[in-house]
Amino acid sequence: MSAQTKEIFLKDYKEANYLVSTINLEVDIHEEETLVTNTTCFELNTTNNDNSLELDGAGLELKSIWIDGVELSCDKYQVDEKKLYLKGLPTKFELKTKVIVDPAKNFSGEGFYQSGDIYCTQCEAEGFRRITYYLDRPDVMATFKTKLIADKKRFPMLLANGNNIENGELADGRHFSVWEDPFKKPAYLFAMVAGDLGVVKDTFTTVSGRTVALEIYVDHGNEDKCDHAMKSLQNSMKWDEEKFGLEYDLDIYMVVAVDSFNMGAMENKGLNIFNSAYVLAKKETATDRDFQGIEGVIGHEYFHNWTGNRVTCRDWFQLTLKEGLTVFRDQEFSSDMLSRSVKRIDDVKSLWGWQFPEDQGPLSHPIKPKSFVEISNFYTATIYEKGSEVIRMIHTLIGAVNFRKGMDLYFERHDGQAVTTEDFVAAMSDAADYDLDQFKVWYDQNGTPKLKIETDYNETEKSFKLKITQETKLNNNDYTALHMPFHLSLYASNGEKLKIDNGGKYELKDKESVFIFNDISSPPVMSLNENYTAPVIIDYAYTQEELSTLMAYDQDDFNRYNSSYKLIQNEIENLREQLISGNEMKLSDTFYSAYKILLTDETLDPAFKAYAISIPGVMELNNKREKFDFDYLGEAIDFMKFQLASNLQDQLVSIINELEQKGEFSLSAKAMGERDLKAVALNLLYSGKTGAAYDLIYSHFQNATNMTEEYGALAALSKNENPYREKATQAFYTKWKDETLIMQKWLSLQARSDDSNVAKIQDLEKLEIYDKKVPNLLRSLISGFAAGNFTQFHAKDGSGYKFYADKIIEVDGFNPQIAAGMCKRFGFLNKLDESRSKLLTDQLLRIKAVDKLSSDTLEVVTKNLG
Repeated sequence: MSAQTKEIFLKDYKEANYLVSTINLEVDIHEEETLVTNTTCFELNTTNNDNSLELDGAGLELKSIWIDGVELSCDKYQVDEKKLYLKGLPTKFELKTKVIVDPAKNFSGEGFYQSGDIYCTQCEAEGFRRITYYLDRPDVMATFKTKLIADKKRFPMLLANGNNIENGELADGRHFSVWEDPFKKPAYLFAMVAGDLGVVKDTFTTVSGRTVALEIYVDHGNEDKCDHAMKSLQNSMKWDEEKFGLEYDLDIYMVVAVDSFNMGAMENKGLNIFNSAYVLAKKETATDRDFQGIEGVIGHEYFHNWTGNRVTCRDWFQLTLKEGLTVFRDQEFSSDMLSRSVKRIDDVKSLWGWQFPEDQGPLSHPIKPKSFVEISNFYTATIYEKGSEVIRMIHTLIGAVNFRKGMDLYFERHDGQAVTTEDFVAAMSDAADYDLDQFKVWYDQNGTPKLKIETDYNETEKSFKLKITQETKLNNNDYTALHMPFHLSLYASNGEKLKIDNGGKYELKDKESVFIFNDISSPPVMSLNENYTAPVIIDYAYTQEELSTLMAYDQDDFNRYNSSYKLIQNEIENLREQLISGNEMKLSDTFYSAYKILLTDETLDPAFKAYAISIPGVMELNNKREKFDFDYLGEAIDFMKFQLASNLQDQLVSIINELEQKGEFSLSAKAMGERDLKAVALNLLYSGKTGAAYDLIYSHFQNATNMTEEYGALAALSKNENPYREKATQAFYTKWKDETLIMQKWLSLQARSDDSNVAKIQDLEKLEIYDKKVPNLLRSLISGFAAGNFTQFHAKDGSGYKFYADKIIEVDGFNPQIAAGMCKRFGFLNKLDESRSKLLTDQLLRIKAVDKLSSDTLEVVTKNLG
């Protein structure tokens, strides 16, 4: 790391020298600049007894400073590009600063910036310092009062946190609006919006009888796409009352949808700012995945009102305290709204696809990191998804009733405070009277734990021995034992579930755990880690026969799915080995028979079946390998899909026809599952490469009555060359080119097509619909290419790496957060062959050598280089 960056360590944490009681902001918005006047009341923190202040500030033009009404001369303070320094301060004082910012020229997606025609904020984690000088840290909590002033015609709506207490007219066509938040909060939860927006209004009556105004603000013309978001918000509020006894605490809850947003959404107190992708939806423009994503993210941000806002993080090392817990809560909410078993499969697949590769690469870190350069680089799958799994394990260990008691105790102890993960675990432990001391190692451990499974069946004694060895590293160094729940079942070969102690619910605490099961008449088939009770890798070589048994009889839905997944994965590996050895590839009879039974089983939940019959892609399977296979794996996958599509064509067509929905559009779990299964069947049918298959898929594209089916058919046709690809692609573009969210989907499909090389991506960049400074569009095209086009991105000549490095360097110049996120895609150096490793190393070194490279990107590229 260069001298220009500073690594921050958890061990160095100390409280701020001063506490803040109140902060009053006046934000005077003009066309060329915005004047921010900040009046803050400070009081000495006697813990430190240090009468100096270092206030955070970035990109600010300082105009004046007053202390207790006296303006300071330049020799009374120091200022640089990151800090305002004050010394010899009184015990209590009022600080007033005036600064100028220019949101129209701010493309970073942080602080106060322009998105389309509106001005909005993003302050988590360290964006507030781009608005005014302040102690921009989560443990400094204060009450905020905000006055916004702007031209009424250009900005008729002026919004901020809390309750609206005053509005008025001013001279020259200007007006003002005053907002007051009675609850103390850190600066990262501050928000304000100025713009000309449409609004959809509704209400929610809380459990105590209060009426809360609900308002969703969107660009004019998008009001008809807010119904699902509003319903999801109301469902979230009711669910949190019923599940955790948590009632909303303000008079109004507002959501604002913006197109330019670095993240998914932000839980600012009373004024959530959302990426428009997680608000806007109707059946003609949004897929079922979009609807599900909106429900989950709306819920996530609302649940933060208590787990994140009312109780927040002491420091950013505790980020998983609010994010891991709130992800768990939003997963539980979505499980209750739809199908619990299918939601669990979906969540674990996300964990496998994003967090496991992260945990096994150069960017691996514990859910509570020990250090960072830029906290923005730690909004990761580890903090969120693995953090959620850690919370889920606590829930499993102590039970749902005790978990609720623990949550109640957590809020009783810490409402209005900034706390640590230790505080949360202590509340759970105390409420349940359960020792979680060893369990806390999960917060400090990085790398994916592995459990080695060994078995021995004693024919004479009719006993079965199961030995589980933890191969777990603490910070990838010293081996240690983790405390985890571990649920299992044993089945006879005929599918009978065997009775075992404790109902199969066990805990692992030692490096080696041995279980003896008696009265077992024959070697059993094991269903291990049911419902994925622990986020671990199971090291056990199942036979195809064992997997077939579990796939047919396992009573645990997740493991039944996982058995089908492993069956498919093992068969692909067998085909790959045949290819390497020079033999003709052939599907095994065992696999084909099991797959056909699964495909034609009409008793299965359609959404479950859609997951169970899906064939994993080359990137997904390569992520599970020590080294990427560029030569054989893709061919083996293509062969499997071709054979299945060719031999099961009649069955696939039958499924597609039977799932034709002619009634009213529904977002029920059943209806969405049917559409999902139909899309999977269409995609597999496409792999048979027949004219009849192409005709059928194009017919479904033409006749689709909702975006799920229209996009699903287009996705199949977009893979590679066929008679309808260009026609369908152009028709979709012409129809939807004025809908930016739909064009994001279209760009993503183009980027992932088999023949989309660098030249084609560069042509797509020139389209009128594309704007590199809109994060959603950038992610769809450029990151879509990196994440979804394995062959072209990893081209032998290194052209994919060079193009992507060029984009990282370009984007770093105006949006370092997004550039650093893009750079994380280069975290696979250790998985490449020698030739590609050298090509990628050259590009990483080129990025690192860029003059004035942001610390965000520098931190990531340095770790990627190892």
